[in-house]
Amino acid sequence: MNEIKLILNRLLDKYEQSAHFNEPGRSNRRVLIKSSENGLPEYDYQNVNIRDAFNAAIRDLIEKKVIFAEWLPGRKQLVVKELWLNLERLETSYTLAGRQPLQNQIDTYCSLLKALDERVNTPWLKMFLTAQAEKLSSADRLSGLYKKGPAHFADLLNALEHYDRLDDSGMTMRAFSIACYHDSKYFEKNIRDDFLAIARAYGPTLAELLSDQNLSDREQLAYLGIYACPEIYEFAGPLAIETKDGICDFSSLSRFGCAVTSTAVFGIRKLHMDIVDKIVFIENKTNYNEYIEKAHRNDELVVFHGGFLSPQKKKFVSQILSSCPAYTEYLFWGDIDIGGFKMFSQLKNLAPGLIPWKMGAMEVERYALLGLKRNSRYMKELESFLALPENAVFADTIKALLLYDVTIEQEVMLNDL
Repeated sequence: MNEIKLILNRLLDKYEQSAHFNEPGRSNRRVLIKSSENGLPEYDYQNVNIRDAFNAAIRDLIEKKVIFAEWLPGRKQLVVKELWLNLERLETSYTLAGRQPLQNQIDTYCSLLKALDERVNTPWLKMFLTAQAEKLSSADRLSGLYKKGPAHFADLLNALEHYDRLDDSGMTMRAFSIACYHDSKYFEKNIRDDFLAIARAYGPTLAELLSDQNLSDREQLAYLGIYACPEIYEFAGPLAIETKDGICDFSSLSRFGCAVTSTAVFGIRKLHMDIVDKIVFIENKTNYNEYIEKAHRNDELVVFHGGFLSPQKKKFVSQILSSCPAYTEYLFWGDIDIGGFKMFSQLKNLAPGLIPWKMGAMEVERYALLGLKRNSRYMKELESFLALPENAVFADTIKALLLYDVTIEQEVMLNDL
């Protein structure tokens, strides 16, 4: 009977939040709910069918000696006033309620966390699993993820374990969902939000990325290697791609630009770029388009960088860098702001010889009147960048930004190409 489970679960919830649970023997107060104070709002005594169903359940529970009840006096029909648990029959109450005692639930969740921790290798996943197991082991109640129930939690751990197995090629979100649940939409509908909350809290690179970039859930997942659809990588210049099916030469499209998908990247055997002596990575799409139309040289490869590199795009960029002649010059052109500095730093990890282009103090001074005003919090964060060794190349630039109290978007430079 649903009324029996509802009554017992409401009382057991109260018990698990009481001194009887946290400090057994300390309190002599009843674990009690009152129908008149929203302790049991479902008990609509004016509706005869509802009242009779609940009254039958209450009598059944009294007969089983798991609860006690007090009825309102002077009523023609019995109306319950309050209910309280028989603390000497808790085991029976849990059984009838269809739930495990709280400590048993905590122990089960801890065991699942520790077992998965032994099977995964991704650092931020291990950090989450270890931290949660430690937190739960001393908890006196369940909250957050655990309030959603063991089935949801098991599904979440399933997603985390499958994510740990992903290789650099990543996977589409629907394929990932099928691999986890045999249902192409289950992950996005039911698990994605909790998955991303964990990644943001324990994955340092994603957390750092989001400190300056406003990314949608799908963009965040793509950064982690789970993408809604294949990414498109645009470039222009004397580049030929060799696959097992042959060689495709893109050189004749240099003035217009061309693209490959992220899925195609994993079929590349070799990149031919023998005459390239400079590679220009451009963050902004409009600037990329204008540059290849107005300023592109025959001996340079121009790559649309876009935002922060996903694992798939990192692979493509790494393929380009490893195929360049030794004398190749690498340039990065981005917004003169925190995001641009972070993107430069990420790319420099792949191309140690990378140098910034049009991102100096001279550009700040020249375009200051067209700069973007920032709040004091942003400028303080910008000032903290001066102390980071990786930002030494931007020291004069940052000082100029602080002086003029602006940041510079690269679009304002389009007329000077």
